[in-house]
Amino acid sequence: MALTVRVTEAARLLGIGKTKIYELIGAREIEIIKLGRATLVIRASLEAFIERQREAVVAAPTLRKRGRPRKTFRELASGRKP
Repeated sequence: MALTVRVTEAARLLGIGKTKIYELIGAREIEIIKLGRATLVIRASLEAFIERQREAVVAAPTLRKRGRPRKTFRELASGRKP
């Protein structure tokens, strides 16, 4: 297994576009090395990024529902307001 991959391969592995990979590189979410004109993404940084995203999803609080609360069945059946 290669230690680095090209930007296009990193995008394919993550299932995102090259533009988003460059945004992640700019935000220092993913590490790269420059070898001549080639930009190589360090595979370990891709794996670390994926792990951080998984942890963020697990730790994310559940959001409350938006909008007006629904009436209960009893409120609808009685025809009066609570």
